[in-house]
Amino acid sequence: MRFEARLDMRYVGQAFELSVPVHDGWTSMADVDAAFYAAHEQRYAHAVEDPVEIVSFRLSAYGLTSKPALPAQPGGTGSLEAARLGVRPVFFDDAFADTPVFARERLPAATRLRGPALVDEPGTTTLVPPGFRAAVGQLGVLVLERE
Repeated sequence: MRFEARLDMRYVGQAFELSVPVHDGWTSMADVDAAFYAAHEQRYAHAVEDPVEIVSFRLSAYGLTSKPALPAQPGGTGSLEAARLGVRPVFFDDAFADTPVFARERLPAATRLRGPALVDEPGTTTLVPPGFRAAVGQLGVLVLERE
């Protein structure tokens, strides 16, 4: 487990608070006030040593677990041409371009597409614009990179 404690503090009479992290080394309320003044200085570029108040105490607890190993996802079988569904006109910059359309589930593992291209799947269509390339990663994700 990991814990993070914060104090929401403000100058007495103000309506807006600053969230100040709690430190183990604090030994007095003067340390708490000094942390508020430092946070105020950092946020607003000024601070005065006027009275402050604590509005709330927040404690966040995090359960730490090891990351699961995700299995590699097999891509579609066959060729890139077998994944091709056809062509659609897509508007880029100032003109339409006939753009190849591919079925996402049919893309072979380790596929690399150069834009422009469209990748269709049941819930979405991914546009690979000109100047980009798309690759099917080991986990089955589609990764776009600028060329």
